[in-house]
Amino acid sequence: MAEISGLDPLRVKTFIAFGMLLNDMAALGARDLPTAWAAQATTPVPRELYEFPL
Repeated sequence: MAEISGLDPLRVKTFIAFGMLLNDMAALGARDLPTAWAAQATTPVPRELYEFPL
């Protein structure tokens, strides 16, 4: 994926890991939980971390 996207391997790994976390949080219904950990786990990662190089 790193070769195709042009992103460094750490960014690709972080992107995939965050996607897995979001899947888990969705399965748990974390958006509806009134806890700090649920809010932190579902906070979007800044877009600039995954923008493709021009």
